[in-house]
Amino acid sequence: MILVHKYFFALFYTIMSMICWDSLANTQKIEQWDRFEIVLKHSSTRNSFIDVKLSAVFQGNDTTCTIPGFYDGDNTFKIRFMPQRTGPWNYTTKSNVPQLNNKKGSFECVKATGINHGIVKVSNTYNFKYADGKQYYPFGTTAYAWTHMGQELQEITLNTLKNSGFNKVRMCVFRNTKIR
Repeated sequence: MILVHKYFFALFYTIMSMICWDSLANTQKIEQWDRFEIVLKHSSTRNSFIDVKLSAVFQGNDTTCTIPGFYDGDNTFKIRFMPQRTGPWNYTTKSNVPQLNNKKGSFECVKATGINHGIVKVSNTYNFKYADGKQYYPFGTTAYAWTHMGQELQEITLNTLKNSGFNKVRMCVFRNTKIR
């Protein structure tokens, strides 16, 4: 009887481990400080930029935060979240549109790798550091009148900046004084 009991628990433990492992293996994994994005499709007769309210409540091990969503055009709504802590995260959407409300999901936040060092914070009043403690040295340029450039020139500028080594861009926003 004890032998059967022992084998039963071993079999039970093995089956439960396989079920839990399968569940963990299928969970989406996001690096710490990377972007997790919820994409929801909905066609609205209202002004989606103004009339549709959307957010998500994200819950981690010891953290809860509410992140606002936005309308991205083409019947697409998005909520973007950057997890600060590793571990499991769950989310639930909140919206004044029933089709976008109470959508639930989860993901696993894993330790950052490679060049992902996290957000930049002030360090010792005059310096900067990434969230992982690595020193940050700002090196940038200024994009004057960016909003008044044509689409083609904006694309050329973006491609140039992508290969420049800059890690920041300062934007100047001026009112367009052209008479239309």
